[in-house]
Amino acid sequence: MDEPLIAKSPLAIQVDGNASSQEHVNSRPNTIAHEDGPLRSSTQKLEPPKWTMQSNDAGKHENDTQNVFGSASKNPSIMRLWSAEVITLAVAAILMGIILAILLDADDKPQDDWFFPLNINSVLATLSVMYRSLLVTVSAEALSQFKWIWFFSKRSPPRSLHHINVFDNASRGIWGALQLFPLVVFRDLACIPPLLVVLFSFAIGPFIQQAITIYDKTLVLPSGSLASIPITQTVGKPAASPAGINSSDNNYFGPGIRGFVYSALGYPQNNRGSIEVECDTGYCIFSPNITPQPLEVTHASIGICSQCEDRTYLAREVDESYVELPNGMQFNVKDDQNVFIVQNDDDLSWAFNDTEMVSKAYLGAAFANVTFLSRTREITTVYDEDREPIRLSDPSLPYFAAGVCSLWPCLQYYQGKVNNGTLVEKKLLNEPMYPDAIDFAENDQEVLSKVPVGKLPVSWNITAIQSPCRMDDSAYDYGDLQARDVGQLNHLAKDSKVRIVSPANAPDYPVESVPESCVFRMSGAFRATMASLLSKDIFNGKCSRKKSTNDTLNS
Repeated sequence: MDEPLIAKSPLAIQVDGNASSQEHVNSRPNTIAHEDGPLRSSTQKLEPPKWTMQSNDAGKHENDTQNVFGSASKNPSIMRLWSAEVITLAVAAILMGIILAILLDADDKPQDDWFFPLNINSVLATLSVMYRSLLVTVSAEALSQFKWIWFFSKRSPPRSLHHINVFDNASRGIWGALQLFPLVVFRDLACIPPLLVVLFSFAIGPFIQQAITIYDKTLVLPSGSLASIPITQTVGKPAASPAGINSSDNNYFGPGIRGFVYSALGYPQNNRGSIEVECDTGYCIFSPNITPQPLEVTHASIGICSQCEDRTYLAREVDESYVELPNGMQFNVKDDQNVFIVQNDDDLSWAFNDTEMVSKAYLGAAFANVTFLSRTREITTVYDEDREPIRLSDPSLPYFAAGVCSLWPCLQYYQGKVNNGTLVEKKLLNEPMYPDAIDFAENDQEVLSKVPVGKLPVSWNITAIQSPCRMDDSAYDYGDLQARDVGQLNHLAKDSKVRIVSPANAPDYPVESVPESCVFRMSGAFRATMASLLSKDIFNGKCSRKKSTNDTLNS
């Protein structure tokens, strides 16, 4: 019977080789010497002597045998077998340290302090993906090794080969890990940690992202930081550029300002008027001028206010042929093709009654006082059998509209804050700006109160006093100090003289001294230039419809 084949290790092969060499030496009696006496016959029974190899390769065989035994006696180091996984875990630990360092460094700091081009969410998301992949790699390798222990451990009972496929799937994804978990949960607790890593690794990214929360916090700006909202406190006379002087020595606006005015009137939502603020943190809250104050005004600025009034009831229809306003503006009902007429009207006294004196007061400093008359629907006239005209329109509905509009300089009060670097303003109230007659030497109240509208002297600035006005830790109130519940109000050094021609100062129009920082001025030359642009170039003209060849009305 053939002997079974046995795979031999190099150590076994080496030992057998030495034995064969010894047998070969014993078969050669003439090459072996005994150390204790003369040669004896090979057939004689001898005691086992000490033999000496007489070969030149004896030392080499002995060294080889010792090397083999020495190598077999040393076990491979576990750190050496798992060196790749140990390095992977070390890198994962470094990544987790970086993630924690970023979170701790960015904690309780403004978003603007983040220095990296990518935002903090993107950086942490990238690091968390790398961290998860490293943990899953090590866990998959551990599960792959556990399947050999599962089958070949001395304490392992006979098990189905199908478990190899289960272990293999567990190292590949969450579904395989779920299938393996009930198989090993009560049989091999050492297999549980890598299984849990594979199962819950998908939650690493969301939980790290959950650690980032952005919230609003009020901070006192550090020394040297600037937080401010630009305002317009003084509007000077038009300069050589972008405005200039024409041949009639009248100021005029250049193309830049004219284009801005057209854009502001035609498209108010245009962002050309956006205001750039100074706020280092991107979120700044400004304290009110006076505290406590119901409106919580944070700042004031010169602006342009407007108001329109319906005056259709003042228009009258004359003989069913034309419509006329008290100021003489009219259009023909039958033949006039004009559908809209607008003109500047310095004298709007016809449009206001005596109870509207406050409205009339600021019209003298207005940029433009405009009257318009508009046709609202077409009037069609036909004739009956007796050639009598019949109007097809509904007589109960007006077929025209009329009104007046004014644009005037005003002081506007705002409540403002900066949110994400953008100014958010809420307009609280506004008050008209009136002529300042401080340069008027005479004391004739009648002359002051009856300055022709549109004929204000260029030397008279248009002025308003902010009230109440905060100056450092004190406040100034231009009106009645007892009328406002604004806390402690102090009189400060008066360094500017004004003589404002307003209804509140009538009839004496006294000269007053007020803090310069509370005075808002617009140059009379600027007002006159703006008034000329609005009244002559913009709010002056007609819109008409003409019949084409096919009798269709075109605008």
